[in-house]
Amino acid sequence: MGESFAALSDEPFGISYNPAGMSFMPDPAISFLHQEYIQDFKAQFIGLVLPFGKLFRLGAAPSFISMKEEPIYDSLGRPTGRNFGYEGRSLPVAASLLIGGLSIGGAVKSYSEEIGGFSQKANTWDAGLIYRYKKFRLGAAALNLSGMIGGYELPRTLKTGAAYTSDRLTLSAGFDKQMIKEESFVSLGSEFGLTKNIFIRAGYRSQKFGGFSGGVGLKFLKAFSLDCAYASYGDLGGAYRAGMTIQFLPQKKKPLEAQKSEEPVQGFGEVSAPAAPAAGEGKIPVPKGKKFQVAALDFTARGLSEIETGALSDFFRSALVNTNAFIVVDRVNMEKILIEQKFQQTGCTTEECAVQIGKILNVQKMVTGAASFLQGVYYLDAKFIDVETSQVQAVREAQVRSVHEFKKASEAMARGFVGLLVEVEETPKQEEKPKTP
Repeated sequence: MGESFAALSDEPFGISYNPAGMSFMPDPAISFLHQEYIQDFKAQFIGLVLPFGKLFRLGAAPSFISMKEEPIYDSLGRPTGRNFGYEGRSLPVAASLLIGGLSIGGAVKSYSEEIGGFSQKANTWDAGLIYRYKKFRLGAAALNLSGMIGGYELPRTLKTGAAYTSDRLTLSAGFDKQMIKEESFVSLGSEFGLTKNIFIRAGYRSQKFGGFSGGVGLKFLKAFSLDCAYASYGDLGGAYRAGMTIQFLPQKKKPLEAQKSEEPVQGFGEVSAPAAPAAGEGKIPVPKGKKFQVAALDFTARGLSEIETGALSDFFRSALVNTNAFIVVDRVNMEKILIEQKFQQTGCTTEECAVQIGKILNVQKMVTGAASFLQGVYYLDAKFIDVETSQVQAVREAQVRSVHEFKKASEAMARGFVGLLVEVEETPKQEEKPKTP
Protein backbone atom coordinates (compact mmCIF):
# COMPACT_ATOMS: atom_id res chain seq x y z
CA MET A 1 0.00 0.00 0.00
CA GLY A 2 3.03 2.31 -0.29
CA GLU A 3 2.74 3.11 3.45
CA SER A 4 -0.12 5.51 2.64
CA PHE A 5 -1.85 4.87 5.96
CA ALA A 6 -2.59 8.37 7.29
CA ALA A 7 -6.32 7.84 6.61
CA LEU A 8 -6.30 4.03 6.62
CA SER A 9 -4.73 2.78 9.84
CA ASP A 10 -7.51 0.57 11.26
CA GLU A 11 -5.30 -2.36 12.26
CA PRO A 12 -2.93 -2.87 15.22
CA PHE A 13 0.17 -1.86 13.20
CA GLY A 14 -1.62 1.33 12.20
CA ILE A 15 -0.84 2.80 15.62
CA SER A 16 2.62 3.70 14.26
CA TYR A 17 1.09 5.68 11.36
CA ASN A 18 -2.00 7.29 12.89
CA PRO A 19 -3.36 6.24 16.31
CA ALA A 20 -6.81 7.56 15.40
CA GLY A 21 -7.37 4.53 13.17
CA MET A 22 -8.07 2.27 16.16
CA SER A 23 -11.57 3.75 16.50
CA PHE A 24 -12.68 1.94 13.34
CA MET A 25 -11.75 -1.51 14.69
CA PRO A 26 -14.96 -3.02 16.15
CA ASP A 27 -13.32 -6.02 17.82
CA PRO A 28 -10.15 -6.83 19.79
CA ALA A 29 -7.25 -7.78 17.52
CA ILE A 30 -3.61 -8.80 17.74
CA SER A 31 -1.03 -8.74 14.93
CA PHE A 32 2.45 -10.14 14.41
CA LEU A 33 4.88 -8.99 11.71
CA HIS A 34 8.40 -10.00 10.71
CA GLN A 35 10.40 -7.88 8.29
CA GLU A 36 13.72 -8.51 6.56
CA TYR A 37 15.25 -5.11 5.88
CA ILE A 38 18.26 -4.12 3.83
CA GLN A 39 21.83 -4.43 5.20
CA ASP A 40 20.94 -7.49 7.37
CA PHE A 41 18.44 -5.51 9.45
CA LYS A 42 15.51 -7.47 10.85
CA ALA A 43 12.43 -6.26 12.67
CA GLN A 44 9.60 -7.81 14.67
CA PHE A 45 6.38 -6.03 15.47
CA ILE A 46 3.48 -6.90 17.79
CA GLY A 47 0.26 -4.90 17.79
CA LEU A 48 -2.75 -5.10 20.09
CA VAL A 49 -6.02 -3.12 20.14
CA LEU A 50 -8.73 -3.43 22.80
CA PRO A 51 -12.18 -1.79 22.43
CA PHE A 52 -13.90 -0.34 25.50
CA GLY A 53 -17.50 0.18 24.47
CA LYS A 54 -18.24 1.52 21.01
CA LEU A 55 -16.28 4.76 21.22
CA PHE A 56 -13.01 4.24 23.12
CA ARG A 57 -9.94 2.16 22.19
CA LEU A 58 -6.61 1.36 23.80
CA GLY A 59 -3.67 -0.16 21.96
CA ALA A 60 0.05 -0.86 21.95
CA ALA A 61 2.49 -1.73 19.16
CA PRO A 62 6.00 -2.58 20.42
CA SER A 63 8.71 -3.13 17.78
CA PHE A 64 12.22 -4.58 17.91
CA ILE A 65 14.87 -3.88 15.26
CA SER A 66 18.31 -5.49 15.15
CA MET A 67 21.30 -5.74 12.84
CA LYS A 68 23.60 -8.71 12.51
CA GLU A 69 26.87 -8.06 14.32
CA GLU A 70 29.80 -7.30 12.05
CA PRO A 71 33.56 -7.41 12.94
CA ILE A 72 35.39 -4.12 13.46
CA TYR A 73 38.63 -3.60 11.52
CA ASP A 74 41.45 -1.13 12.17
CA SER A 75 42.82 1.36 9.64
CA LEU A 76 44.99 -1.35 8.08
CA GLY A 77 42.07 -3.68 7.55
CA ARG A 78 42.99 -6.04 10.36
CA PRO A 79 40.26 -7.46 12.66
CA THR A 80 40.26 -5.94 16.14
CA GLY A 81 38.43 -8.83 17.77
CA ARG A 82 35.46 -6.58 18.52
CA ASN A 83 32.05 -6.53 16.85
CA PHE A 84 29.62 -3.79 15.93
CA GLY A 85 25.85 -4.25 16.18
CA TYR A 86 22.61 -2.36 16.58
CA GLU A 87 19.40 -2.95 18.55
CA GLY A 88 16.45 -0.61 18.69
CA ARG A 89 13.15 -0.81 20.60
CA SER A 90 10.00 1.27 20.43
CA LEU A 91 6.94 1.02 22.66
CA PRO A 92 3.95 3.19 21.69
CA VAL A 93 0.85 3.08 23.91
CA ALA A 94 -2.15 4.68 22.23
CA ALA A 95 -5.76 5.69 22.86
CA SER A 96 -8.52 6.90 20.54
CA LEU A 97 -12.03 8.32 20.87
CA LEU A 98 -14.78 8.32 18.26
CA ILE A 99 -17.09 11.34 18.09
CA GLY A 100 -19.62 10.88 15.32
CA GLY A 101 -17.55 10.25 12.19
CA LEU A 102 -14.41 11.83 13.67
CA SER A 103 -11.75 9.82 15.47
CA ILE A 104 -9.17 11.53 17.69
CA GLY A 105 -6.09 9.53 18.68
CA GLY A 106 -2.84 9.97 20.53
CA ALA A 107 0.15 7.88 21.58
CA VAL A 108 3.09 8.18 23.95
CA LYS A 109 6.26 6.38 22.84
CA SER A 110 9.45 5.24 24.46
CA TYR A 111 12.53 4.74 22.26
CA SER A 112 15.74 3.00 23.21
CA GLU A 113 18.69 1.84 21.13
CA GLU A 114 22.09 0.31 21.58
CA ILE A 115 24.90 0.93 19.06
CA GLY A 116 28.31 -0.64 19.50
CA GLY A 117 27.80 -1.04 23.24
CA PHE A 118 26.43 2.48 23.84
CA SER A 119 22.81 2.88 24.98
CA GLN A 120 20.47 5.87 24.74
CA LYS A 121 16.77 6.55 25.32
CA ALA A 122 14.10 9.08 24.40
CA ASN A 123 10.39 9.70 24.93
CA THR A 124 7.98 11.33 22.51
CA TRP A 125 4.34 11.45 21.48
CA ASP A 126 2.06 11.32 18.42
CA ALA A 127 -1.38 12.75 17.61
CA GLY A 128 -3.82 12.07 14.80
CA LEU A 129 -7.30 12.62 13.35
CA ILE A 130 -9.39 10.61 10.90
CA TYR A 131 -12.80 11.66 9.59
CA ARG A 132 -14.97 9.02 7.91
CA TYR A 133 -17.99 9.72 5.73
CA LYS A 134 -19.56 6.57 4.33
CA LYS A 135 -16.77 4.96 2.24
CA PHE A 136 -14.41 7.95 2.25
CA ARG A 137 -11.80 8.96 4.82
CA LEU A 138 -9.52 11.91 5.46
CA GLY A 139 -6.64 11.64 7.91
CA ALA A 140 -3.75 13.62 9.41
CA ALA A 141 -1.11 12.70 11.97
CA ALA A 142 1.91 14.32 13.56
CA LEU A 143 4.63 11.90 14.71
CA ASN A 144 7.54 12.32 17.13
CA LEU A 145 6.47 15.74 18.35
CA SER A 146 9.25 15.97 20.95
CA GLY A 147 12.40 14.27 22.17
CA MET A 148 16.05 13.86 21.24
CA ILE A 149 18.28 10.80 21.02
CA GLY A 150 22.05 10.78 20.64
CA GLY A 151 22.06 14.59 20.51
CA TYR A 152 19.67 14.67 17.53
CA GLU A 153 15.97 15.45 17.39
CA LEU A 154 13.69 12.55 16.56
CA PRO A 155 12.38 12.66 12.97
CA ARG A 156 9.26 14.80 13.23
CA THR A 157 6.81 13.94 10.49
CA LEU A 158 3.47 15.37 9.37
CA LYS A 159 1.30 12.84 7.51
CA THR A 160 -1.90 13.61 5.61
CA GLY A 161 -3.98 11.33 3.45
CA ALA A 162 -7.28 10.26 1.94
CA ALA A 163 -8.80 6.85 1.29
CA TYR A 164 -11.76 5.12 -0.33
CA THR A 165 -12.86 1.71 0.95
CA SER A 166 -15.37 -0.85 -0.24
CA ASP A 167 -15.75 -4.62 0.06
CA ARG A 168 -13.43 -5.40 -2.85
CA LEU A 169 -11.56 -2.17 -3.61
CA THR A 170 -9.46 0.14 -1.45
CA LEU A 171 -7.58 3.20 -2.70
CA SER A 172 -5.35 5.45 -0.60
CA ALA A 173 -3.05 8.43 -1.07
CA GLY A 174 -0.76 10.24 1.33
CA PHE A 175 1.60 13.18 1.62
CA ASP A 176 4.43 13.09 4.19
CA LYS A 177 6.46 16.09 5.29
CA GLN A 178 9.61 15.50 7.36
CA MET A 179 9.95 18.70 9.33
CA ILE A 180 13.62 18.57 10.35
CA LYS A 181 15.10 17.45 7.03
CA GLU A 182 12.48 19.49 5.18
CA GLU A 183 11.86 16.60 2.82
CA SER A 184 8.50 15.42 1.52
CA PHE A 185 7.13 12.57 -0.55
CA VAL A 186 3.88 11.21 -1.94
CA SER A 187 2.58 7.69 -1.32
CA LEU A 188 -0.11 5.77 -3.20
CA GLY A 189 -1.75 2.45 -2.41
CA SER A 190 -4.43 0.10 -3.69
CA GLU A 191 -6.03 -3.20 -2.71
CA PHE A 192 -8.30 -5.35 -4.86
CA GLY A 193 -10.20 -8.46 -3.77
CA LEU A 194 -9.95 -11.27 -6.29
CA THR A 195 -12.41 -13.13 -4.06
CA LYS A 196 -13.80 -12.52 -0.59
CA ASN A 197 -10.68 -14.21 0.81
CA ILE A 198 -7.82 -13.28 -1.55
CA PHE A 199 -6.55 -9.70 -1.96
CA ILE A 200 -3.71 -8.22 -4.00
CA ARG A 201 -2.02 -4.95 -3.08
CA ALA A 202 0.27 -2.45 -4.77
CA GLY A 203 1.85 0.83 -3.73
CA TYR A 204 4.40 3.50 -4.53
CA ARG A 205 6.55 5.96 -2.52
CA SER A 206 8.18 8.90 -4.30
CA GLN A 207 10.98 9.48 -1.74
CA LYS A 208 14.65 9.06 -2.64
CA PHE A 209 14.96 5.58 -1.20
CA GLY A 210 11.45 4.54 -2.18
CA GLY A 211 9.78 2.87 -5.11
CA PHE A 212 7.11 0.30 -5.82
CA SER A 213 5.70 -2.29 -3.46
CA GLY A 214 3.31 -5.20 -3.80
CA GLY A 215 1.76 -7.96 -1.73
CA VAL A 216 -0.94 -10.54 -1.17
CA GLY A 217 -3.42 -10.94 1.68
CA LEU A 218 -5.46 -14.02 2.64
CA LYS A 219 -8.46 -13.90 4.97
CA PHE A 220 -9.98 -16.90 6.72
CA LEU A 221 -13.20 -17.20 8.73
CA LYS A 222 -13.34 -13.38 9.06
CA ALA A 223 -11.09 -13.52 12.12
CA PHE A 224 -7.72 -14.59 10.72
CA SER A 225 -5.58 -13.06 7.97
CA LEU A 226 -2.12 -13.65 6.52
CA ASP A 227 -0.17 -11.00 4.61
CA CYS A 228 3.13 -10.89 2.74
CA ALA A 229 4.71 -8.01 0.81
CA TYR A 230 7.83 -6.71 -0.90
CA ALA A 231 8.85 -3.03 -0.78
CA SER A 232 11.63 -1.37 -2.78
CA TYR A 233 14.09 1.01 -1.10
CA GLY A 234 15.65 2.23 -4.33
CA ASP A 235 19.40 1.69 -4.70
CA LEU A 236 19.57 0.19 -1.21
CA GLY A 237 17.57 -2.89 -2.22
CA GLY A 238 14.26 -4.24 -0.98
CA ALA A 239 12.52 -5.49 2.16
CA TYR A 240 10.28 -8.50 2.70
CA ARG A 241 7.40 -8.60 5.15
CA ALA A 242 5.18 -11.38 6.48
CA GLY A 243 2.51 -11.02 9.13
CA MET A 244 -0.76 -12.28 10.52
CA THR A 245 -3.70 -10.73 12.34
CA ILE A 246 -6.25 -12.39 14.62
CA GLN A 247 -9.57 -10.73 15.44
CA PHE A 248 -11.53 -11.90 18.47
CA LEU A 249 -15.10 -11.75 17.22
CA PRO A 250 -17.90 -11.69 19.80
CA GLN A 251 -19.82 -14.92 20.27
CA LYS A 252 -23.39 -14.62 21.43
CA LYS A 253 -25.61 -17.51 22.41
CA LYS A 254 -29.00 -17.46 20.78
CA PRO A 255 -32.14 -17.86 22.87
CA LEU A 256 -33.76 -21.26 22.69
CA GLU A 257 -36.69 -19.87 20.72
CA ALA A 258 -34.37 -18.35 18.13
CA GLN A 259 -32.43 -21.62 17.80
CA LYS A 260 -35.62 -23.46 17.01
CA SER A 261 -36.87 -20.92 14.50
CA GLU A 262 -33.60 -20.25 12.65
CA GLU A 263 -31.40 -22.60 10.73
CA PRO A 264 -27.66 -22.22 11.23
CA VAL A 265 -26.34 -19.63 8.79
CA GLN A 266 -22.63 -19.57 8.01
CA GLY A 267 -20.68 -16.73 6.48
CA PHE A 268 -22.19 -13.72 8.20
CA GLY A 269 -21.91 -12.00 11.56
CA GLU A 270 -24.62 -12.54 14.09
CA VAL A 271 -28.38 -12.96 13.95
CA SER A 272 -30.05 -12.59 17.29
CA ALA A 273 -33.49 -12.42 18.81
CA PRO A 274 -34.46 -10.94 22.14
CA ALA A 275 -33.72 -13.24 25.08
CA ALA A 276 -37.28 -12.64 26.24
CA PRO A 277 -40.25 -11.58 24.16
CA ALA A 278 -40.51 -7.85 23.70
CA ALA A 279 -43.58 -6.03 24.88
CA GLY A 280 -46.48 -7.79 23.27
CA GLU A 281 -44.28 -10.34 21.49
CA GLY A 282 -45.15 -14.01 21.59
CA LYS A 283 -46.69 -16.62 19.33
CA ILE A 284 -48.68 -15.13 16.46
CA PRO A 285 -51.85 -17.11 15.65
CA VAL A 286 -52.72 -17.59 11.99
CA PRO A 287 -55.89 -19.37 10.76
CA LYS A 288 -55.09 -22.90 9.61
CA GLY A 289 -54.50 -23.18 5.87
CA LYS A 290 -54.29 -19.42 5.38
CA LYS A 291 -51.47 -16.88 5.03
CA PHE A 292 -51.13 -13.33 6.25
CA GLN A 293 -51.13 -10.60 3.63
CA VAL A 294 -47.97 -8.61 4.28
CA ALA A 295 -46.37 -5.43 2.90
CA ALA A 296 -42.76 -4.47 3.57
CA LEU A 297 -41.56 -0.87 3.49
CA ASP A 298 -38.09 0.12 2.34
CA PHE A 299 -35.47 0.07 5.08
CA THR A 300 -34.50 3.39 6.61
CA ALA A 301 -30.73 3.79 6.84
CA ARG A 302 -27.93 5.75 8.51
CA GLY A 303 -24.44 5.55 7.07
CA LEU A 304 -25.47 3.40 4.07
CA SER A 305 -25.56 4.43 0.45
CA GLU A 306 -28.82 4.53 -1.49
CA ILE A 307 -27.73 1.48 -3.50
CA GLU A 308 -26.95 -0.51 -0.33
CA THR A 309 -30.28 0.43 1.25
CA GLY A 310 -32.21 -0.50 -1.89
CA ALA A 311 -30.46 -3.86 -2.14
CA LEU A 312 -31.19 -4.65 1.52
CA SER A 313 -34.88 -3.80 1.08
CA ASP A 314 -35.14 -6.03 -2.00
CA PHE A 315 -33.32 -8.90 -0.27
CA PHE A 316 -35.71 -8.74 2.67
CA ARG A 317 -38.85 -8.73 0.52
CA SER A 318 -37.54 -11.74 -1.40
CA ALA A 319 -36.74 -13.49 1.88
CA LEU A 320 -40.33 -12.98 3.08
CA VAL A 321 -41.68 -14.40 -0.20
CA ASN A 322 -39.33 -17.40 -0.09
CA THR A 323 -40.55 -18.44 3.35
CA ASN A 324 -43.84 -19.39 1.64
CA ALA A 325 -45.58 -18.30 4.82
CA PHE A 326 -46.88 -14.90 3.67
CA ILE A 327 -48.64 -13.28 0.73
CA VAL A 328 -46.29 -10.35 0.09
CA VAL A 329 -47.47 -7.27 -1.80
CA ASP A 330 -45.21 -6.57 -4.76
CA ARG A 331 -43.22 -3.35 -4.43
CA VAL A 332 -44.40 -1.97 -7.78
CA ASN A 333 -48.06 -2.63 -6.97
CA MET A 334 -47.65 -1.13 -3.51
CA GLU A 335 -46.20 2.09 -4.92
CA LYS A 336 -48.93 2.22 -7.59
CA ILE A 337 -51.69 1.97 -4.96
CA LEU A 338 -50.09 4.61 -2.77
CA ILE A 339 -49.72 6.98 -5.72
CA GLU A 340 -53.38 6.47 -6.60
CA GLN A 341 -54.30 7.28 -3.00
CA LYS A 342 -51.95 10.30 -3.13
CA PHE A 343 -49.96 8.97 -0.18
CA GLN A 344 -46.30 9.97 0.09
CA GLN A 345 -44.24 7.02 1.35
CA THR A 346 -41.01 9.04 1.65
CA GLY A 347 -40.35 10.03 5.23
CA CYS A 348 -42.65 7.36 6.64
CA THR A 349 -40.52 6.12 9.53
CA THR A 350 -42.98 5.66 12.41
CA GLU A 351 -45.09 2.63 13.27
CA GLU A 352 -48.24 4.76 13.07
CA CYS A 353 -47.37 5.72 9.50
CA ALA A 354 -46.69 2.06 8.60
CA VAL A 355 -50.11 1.09 9.99
CA GLN A 356 -51.73 3.83 7.91
CA ILE A 357 -50.08 2.44 4.77
CA GLY A 358 -51.20 -1.08 5.76
CA LYS A 359 -54.82 0.06 5.91
CA ILE A 360 -54.54 1.70 2.49
CA LEU A 361 -53.06 -1.53 1.05
CA ASN A 362 -55.66 -3.63 2.87
CA VAL A 363 -53.06 -5.99 4.36
CA GLN A 364 -52.99 -7.62 7.78
CA LYS A 365 -49.33 -7.13 8.66
CA MET A 366 -46.65 -4.53 7.92
CA VAL A 367 -42.89 -5.04 8.12
CA THR A 368 -40.53 -2.10 8.63
CA GLY A 369 -36.75 -2.16 8.80
CA ALA A 370 -33.83 0.02 9.82
CA ALA A 371 -30.11 -0.26 9.10
CA SER A 372 -27.06 1.62 10.34
CA PHE A 373 -23.33 1.37 9.73
CA LEU A 374 -20.99 1.96 12.68
CA GLN A 375 -17.30 1.09 13.15
CA GLY A 376 -17.24 -1.44 10.33
CA VAL A 377 -20.45 -3.25 11.33
CA TYR A 378 -23.91 -3.12 9.70
CA TYR A 379 -26.72 -3.25 12.30
CA LEU A 380 -30.06 -4.42 10.90
CA ASP A 381 -33.47 -4.77 12.54
CA ALA A 382 -36.98 -5.51 11.30
CA LYS A 383 -40.37 -5.12 13.00
CA PHE A 384 -43.52 -7.20 12.40
CA ILE A 385 -46.56 -4.95 12.97
CA ASP A 386 -50.23 -5.89 13.20
CA VAL A 387 -52.27 -3.39 11.20
CA GLU A 388 -55.54 -3.87 13.12
CA THR A 389 -54.07 -3.36 16.60
CA SER A 390 -51.02 -1.21 15.63
CA GLN A 391 -49.01 -3.55 17.87
CA VAL A 392 -45.35 -4.52 17.18
CA GLN A 393 -45.63 -8.30 17.44
CA ALA A 394 -41.96 -9.19 16.85
CA VAL A 395 -38.52 -7.69 16.32
CA ARG A 396 -35.59 -9.47 14.69
CA GLU A 397 -32.02 -8.16 14.53
CA ALA A 398 -28.78 -8.99 12.72
CA GLN A 399 -25.19 -7.77 12.68
CA VAL A 400 -23.05 -8.27 9.58
CA ARG A 401 -19.70 -6.95 8.38
CA SER A 402 -20.27 -6.81 4.64
CA VAL A 403 -23.03 -5.93 2.17
CA HIS A 404 -22.42 -9.38 0.67
CA GLU A 405 -24.04 -10.81 3.82
CA PHE A 406 -27.28 -8.79 3.55
CA LYS A 407 -29.05 -11.62 1.74
CA LYS A 408 -28.30 -14.29 4.37
CA ALA A 409 -29.12 -11.90 7.20
CA SER A 410 -32.47 -11.05 5.58
CA GLU A 411 -33.28 -14.75 5.23
CA ALA A 412 -32.48 -15.39 8.89
CA MET A 413 -34.62 -12.47 10.11
CA ALA A 414 -37.54 -13.60 7.91
CA ARG A 415 -37.27 -17.13 9.32
CA GLY A 416 -37.36 -15.57 12.76
CA PHE A 417 -40.81 -14.15 12.01
CA VAL A 418 -42.04 -17.47 10.60
CA GLY A 419 -40.89 -19.22 13.78
CA LEU A 420 -43.44 -17.23 15.78
CA LEU A 421 -46.43 -18.25 13.65
CA VAL A 422 -48.74 -20.92 15.03
CA GLU A 423 -51.72 -22.32 13.15
CA VAL A 424 -55.08 -22.26 14.91
CA GLU A 425 -58.51 -23.45 13.91
CA GLU A 426 -60.53 -20.60 12.52
CA THR A 427 -63.58 -19.89 14.63
CA PRO A 428 -66.65 -19.76 12.39
CA LYS A 429 -68.64 -16.59 12.64
CA GLN A 430 -72.11 -17.00 14.11
CA GLU A 431 -74.94 -15.56 12.09
CA GLU A 432 -76.86 -12.91 13.91
CA LYS A 433 -80.50 -13.76 14.48
CA PRO A 434 -82.95 -11.11 13.37
CA LYS A 435 -84.28 -9.11 16.25
CA THR A 436 -87.96 -9.42 16.94
CA PRO A 437 -89.79 -6.16 16.95
